[in-house]
Amino acid sequence: MKNTVVIGQLHFKKNDMIGAVVKTRNIYYGLVEKYGDSIISYVDIWGGKKRTAAVLIEVFRAFSKCENVILVNSAIKGPFIFYLRLLSKIFKRNVVYIPIGVRIGGRIASDLKAKKRLSFCSAFLPESKQNCTVLKDLGFPEVHLLRNFKSVKKLGCSYKSLHNNMTVISFCTFSRVTKEKGITDAVLAISRAQELVSNMRFELHIYGGIDPEYKEEFESLLNDYSFVKYEGSVNAEDAVLTLQKHNVLLFPTRYPDEGIPGTIIDAFAAGIPIISSKWLYFDEIFEDHKTALGYDFLNVDSLVDTIINATKNIEELINIGRNGQKEYGKYDSSEVLPVLEKQLL
Repeated sequence: MKNTVVIGQLHFKKNDMIGAVVKTRNIYYGLVEKYGDSIISYVDIWGGKKRTAAVLIEVFRAFSKCENVILVNSAIKGPFIFYLRLLSKIFKRNVVYIPIGVRIGGRIASDLKAKKRLSFCSAFLPESKQNCTVLKDLGFPEVHLLRNFKSVKKLGCSYKSLHNNMTVISFCTFSRVTKEKGITDAVLAISRAQELVSNMRFELHIYGGIDPEYKEEFESLLNDYSFVKYEGSVNAEDAVLTLQKHNVLLFPTRYPDEGIPGTIIDAFAAGIPIISSKWLYFDEIFEDHKTALGYDFLNVDSLVDTIINATKNIEELINIGRNGQKEYGKYDSSEVLPVLEKQLL
């Protein structure tokens, strides 16, 4: 492997369970583990306008010494893309674009100049099959599916804690704490489900960094609903161990074009059954009633019904946790990273 740099949001000083940061770190750490930090370097572009000059200098140095450039980003235009294109032309580098999230295909399709603007990239590695199809249809020659991935040393077995005589069920969410991630929906649904289920007590444990714009509403929910506990943020490497302390993961996202979440991969590894909203990419990850229980997107009534039905059918929850754990293998770094490595010199 020739010298390779990973350019993206790494934000080593803090961990807010931000998907883009975790994904970029996983790519960097996965390559370093195999090839060493003498071959694999990074440029952290986190920090906004305050770090613009420093980032531009670091990127220039990276292009000057690294034959492979891995860009983990979501931009398709703007000064930064222009700068990368210019450096690629000067230094003749192999630039591999790994998009953050799943919107890049549609954004490029709606921007007539985007394809030419991104022509300096030798390959695109999106995380969804739908985006692979769109980019291939647009005429990009090298497009390959690079699933979001994790490297879990020891799998959990949360589903083994489930049994038919349970009196307490511990639900959890594991994401940024925002309204768009469905946190309010989760609280209201658990409250309403509890009113209709008398033989079990429900708990809801919420993990993740709190969005400042949501803080006041979230604190009000904590005050109003005693079954809700805020647990703070968790380091990515502790995700599986944390999830397996609970019985069910709720993934109530309100983002229609939510990506392929790392939280779901952690949940598969932990063997914890999942109840998820049926957002756009639900069917790419799950088989309903086999690897997750899905409910109608943005429909709290549907979430309430799904929670109640799940508590009445513990055996199905156990099977979902077990089946999900079998799915984890597709998202392990040992299975996914070779797709990236094939694109590097």
